[in-house]
Amino acid sequence: MEHINVSPKSEPVGRFYDYEYFIRLEYRVFSGAHGSRVRNILEALGDITGKKVLDVGAGGGAFSKLMSERGASVYAIDYSPDTVRFISERFPEVQAKELSIYDLNKFKEFKPDIITLFDVIEHLADQESAVRNCLALLKSGGRLIISTDAYRGPYSSKGLIRRVFYAFEHISKQGIIYRGLKRAEKRHRLKKNYHLSHIGELTSEALVDLVEHCGGKIVEHRIYPLVGSSLRDFVLQLFPKKYRGDHQCMIVEKV
Repeated sequence: MEHINVSPKSEPVGRFYDYEYFIRLEYRVFSGAHGSRVRNILEALGDITGKKVLDVGAGGGAFSKLMSERGASVYAIDYSPDTVRFISERFPEVQAKELSIYDLNKFKEFKPDIITLFDVIEHLADQESAVRNCLALLKSGGRLIISTDAYRGPYSSKGLIRRVFYAFEHISKQGIIYRGLKRAEKRHRLKKNYHLSHIGELTSEALVDLVEHCGGKIVEHRIYPLVGSSLRDFVLQLFPKKYRGDHQCMIVEKV
């Protein structure tokens, strides 16, 4: 099959991510395929009962749904009209609105306790403005939660350490589900490469520099595997933080 590199620039703005992508992302979250990511993000959020949460770049709304189930009042925004329509139809308990992260100043009626950027920042051309906008909108003492890949970490380059890291996924429940899902998605990925929209991937050091430059206070910075494997992940906790996984999650407090 011919590989067609469909990119965000070749489609109307906001329509690159389609319903099929949202459904698959939802399945990754709720099936356990991304169990390690889900667990780390929920632990970073903590008790959100009664909290006002703004989920920026909400995608298919899977995390908006999870946060709503945990007692938060969730408002989801995305610049894609298809995303907003999908969330409204699938998760009516979540309020959804079409809005860009660069236009958060238009959202003054909502002063959230928490703003989330789940796998969003790597898609942004102006990351500094995005982080500053989020911090400005938060209430005093509010928190920004950022999750993204740990770009150019120990498991990014090909070699023995990468092969050992990912080999353990073959024997974990999460890994079996994840690999089965990837095989099922293979044909669609040949038609459309969603990773082409990753225009601003960050190393763990770069994420720290970005947040500190924007005036945020880093409360916690986790590095963890996207797909968990119990024995491997237990051993990795004994290693320096940068060796603990291929994804990162940061808790930032507004000061």
